[in-house]
This record gives sequence, C-alpha cells and structure tokens, in this order.
Amino acid sequence: MEPLLVVSDRAPIPISRAAGVSMEHVQQVEAATAIFRSWDNQYGGGLRRKAVVGQLSEVVGLLKGPFATPAAGHRMYAAAADLTQLAGFMSFDLRMHGTAQQYFLLGLRLAKEAGDRLQAARMLYCLARQMIELGQPHAALDLVQSGLYVIRRASNARVAAMLHAMEGRAYGGMGDASGCRRAIGRAEEEYVTGDDGEDPGWVAFFSRAELAGISGVALRDLALHYLDLKDGQRSRAYAVEARPYITQAAEGRSKDYLRSQVLDLDGLAVVSFLAGEPDMAVETLNRALDVAAPVSSARTERNLRRTVRLGQSSYGELPNVQELSERARATLSPDSEGA
Repeated sequence: MEPLLVVSDRAPIPISRAAGVSMEHVQQVEAATAIFRSWDNQYGGGLRRKAVVGQLSEVVGLLKGPFATPAAGHRMYAAAADLTQLAGFMSFDLRMHGTAQQYFLLGLRLAKEAGDRLQAARMLYCLARQMIELGQPHAALDLVQSGLYVIRRASNARVAAMLHAMEGRAYGGMGDASGCRRAIGRAEEEYVTGDDGEDPGWVAFFSRAELAGISGVALRDLALHYLDLKDGQRSRAYAVEARPYITQAAEGRSKDYLRSQVLDLDGLAVVSFLAGEPDMAVETLNRALDVAAPVSSARTERNLRRTVRLGQSSYGELPNVQELSERARATLSPDSEGA
C-alpha cells in the first residue's frame, strides 16, 4: 500500500492532438458510470456487475492513449478510477471480497496516475469498509487514517467527514466507545463545513442521511461488541444511543437508494432487539423484507439473516419471531457460509 499512497499532483500523459482520446470520450464514460451507479444504489450489485466489468475493460483500453489534451488524459484516468470503484463496490455487495479488493487497489493506482488525492482517499475508504465487513476493524482504522493522510494537501470537508464516519465504525467494532463518539463528532463537524460546489461528483452519495446511517451503525457495532462480551447493560445503552441516528437515516433516505433503505431498517431492527423491544424489531424487519424484494445484494441478505438469528437467539419463543424466521427462510436465498 505505501507506494500507492504517494500521490503526485499529475502524472505525465501521452499527447497526440491530431487523433487522440478526447474530452468527449471522457464525458461518455462519466455518463455511463452515472447510470450504472444509479442502478446499483437502487437495486444492488447483482443485476449490472457484468455490464460494468465489460465497460471497464473497454475504458482500460483507452488509457493507453494518446490523448488529445493533458486535461483529457488526467480526467480519463479519474473517470476510469470512478468506474473501477463501482465495479469493486458491486463485487463487495455480492461478497466477492477478493475481487472487490483487486478493483479497489486498481482504482487506487488509477487515482494516483490522475493525481486525484480525493479519489485515492475514496478507495481507502472502500477498503476500510470491506475490512469492517470482514471483522477486521484494526485494519480498517489503518486504512482510514491512510486516507486522511492522503488528503492532507487536498482537503475536502465532505470527503474528510466520510473518512471520519468510517473511523467511527472501526472504533465501534473495536469496542472503543470514546474513539467511536469522537470520530462521529469529527465527521459531523467536517460535514457542516462542506461546500457542495467544491465537492467531487462521486461524493454525492454521502448525504446527511448517509452520515447519520454510518454514525448509527458505528454505535450499533459498539452495542454488538458488548453483546458478544455478555455485557447486556452496556449493549442496551449503546443500542438506545444508536437508534436516533439510524431513524434519521431511514426518514431522510432518498427513494433512489433502495438498498440503503433496507439496511437502515435492518439496523433499526438490530437496535430494537438489543434494546429489549422484540415486537418493534419484528415489525421493522418485516418492512425491510418488503422493501428488499427487488434488491439483488448478497451483503444485504446476509445482514437480514444475521438479524433474524439475533432475534431467534434472544426471543425465539415468541410467535411473531417464529413467523418472521419462517418468512425469512422462504424469502431470502440460502446462506452458503452460515454467517
């Protein structure tokens, strides 16, 4: 990783003004990526991943140049990094973790060639998110801090807020309550100072609802950490603290982010179970299953199955929990890993 973190301002680009890759080519790639990303946000990575991978193969061929202007060359590298991130995130969403990591690292290299520090930090954010998913919060923390280092000379408040929010998740997974709250607070401070006019287009996903959602999930992870330690009192307290954040996310989430809506409802169900409110948790999970019907996301299904098992372990004797378990078994695809 270390050589990739040294991001120069701009790498040399082969130029041929007579016949080269032009800004029009770049704009076509950016437009296609925007369409693919909107589909992914709504319906998950399962439906369009192969199309994105095919598009990426074509774009990589264009990176050989020559380019009509230096600006077109650098912007094409940045556009290719953006598309690579999408291919990686779709793979991550399908729990193809080895493939996702390869794409994120490729995206990091492309961002370096483009001299795009913010894009490089974004790849480190994605790698950190993946490490949290794999139960490695210490590795996630290292990656987030590397991202903050990368943008030290190209500061952007919205991107810094995004990284600090993920830092909160890392601390939550580690069971560090003070670190988790401190990172959440820093993310909020950075977010409110952001200027949309100065933000890269790809950071639009990091809305107020997304910030609230990640903050709530960080505290949810903290609650689950103490549940594993058999400390029910602290687990309940952190779950109660998490709920207003996740509620804010669920209420503020755009209809264009259907997968995120499901994850918000799943998070609310988790904290409701941990707070000793199984009826509310079951009602919320049933809503999540309704919303999830058109979504193709192995990651989302894994979360829902895990939450159902949480309910079974604590409230398996309740009829509505039993009915929920039957519905989930009939609705969700089998979990081949049992995790």
